[in-house]
Amino acid sequence: LVVYLSQDELDDIWKTQKLSDFYIAQCPNLKIVMHAAQSADERRIAYPINKLRNIGLDQVVTSHVLVLDIDLIPSMALDRNVHDAIELAIDGRVDDDGDAGVDPRDAIIVPAFERKVAGADGAACQTVEDCQKLGKDDPEFMPTNVSSVSKCMEEKKCVVFQSENNWEGHFDTQTEHWLKSKNEDDLKHIPCFHSQRYEPYVVIPWCPIEANAVQRLALWGPRSPYYDERFYGYGKNKIQQIAHLRERGYKFMIMPTTGFVTHHPHPESVTKETWKDRKNHDLHEKMDRLYPKYLGEIHQKYDGNYVEVPICKIKKRGEKKR
Repeated sequence: LVVYLSQDELDDIWKTQKLSDFYIAQCPNLKIVMHAAQSADERRIAYPINKLRNIGLDQVVTSHVLVLDIDLIPSMALDRNVHDAIELAIDGRVDDDGDAGVDPRDAIIVPAFERKVAGADGAACQTVEDCQKLGKDDPEFMPTNVSSVSKCMEEKKCVVFQSENNWEGHFDTQTEHWLKSKNEDDLKHIPCFHSQRYEPYVVIPWCPIEANAVQRLALWGPRSPYYDERFYGYGKNKIQQIAHLRERGYKFMIMPTTGFVTHHPHPESVTKETWKDRKNHDLHEKMDRLYPKYLGEIHQKYDGNYVEVPICKIKKRGEKKR
């Protein structure tokens, strides 16, 4: 867990350490890394989100990793569900040497939902403390398993993550179909992306695990790419890594209907407010300009030779099938 603090908060080391010890006592496998902001402007305008993600990745000691923002709540036993999905991916793959599970390039998609707040609930979620209180007052506020998220969707208290303001972001996961399928045994492969704005949450390989990993990779390092730290603040910072994985030859597959994550409602962040305020800030324009430039860079780097999941070809109206 990477915690972004002001310098004053970091300097209050006694309070910070006490808080850290409390959470580690609740979750013994948790490791907390503190990172201090360089300035108040950085916290407001240049929030180094991808740098923080990379700091977290440098602490990973497992074969695979799932990077999540703090407002995404995993379903119960998601770690076990992900482990089972990894096993399915390994069992279904044989490399050029005839070895199963060696040097994989699999990205396992974890479907994402969003808990809605409306009416009285919306009015009660104006501050972080108020939003947290919703879950404390109602233990069933956030779905914890497939049954509860199905009920939440039926009651329209949950929706597919960002489906109302960024439908392309999770379109190819086909989350509602995934939920209704009740498929607990298979991974569903995605043949193509309908948009380069697709940005699912994915489990990717990280630490080498095979006996000959050092020889195969030439160095002991991560098996997947880091995030590009030129992306900061809000916008395009996660999608750039998905684009990198695709150009690098990763296959994308959706995990069985066993686990998921759900976005917990919260007030709009100062960083997002800055991103939306085009009149007074250029963050939105900078990230919008950087993303196509980045796509060109990674395409040139790999020359399109490794892509396993192309962009879907949309049939134009009146076009005949061939």
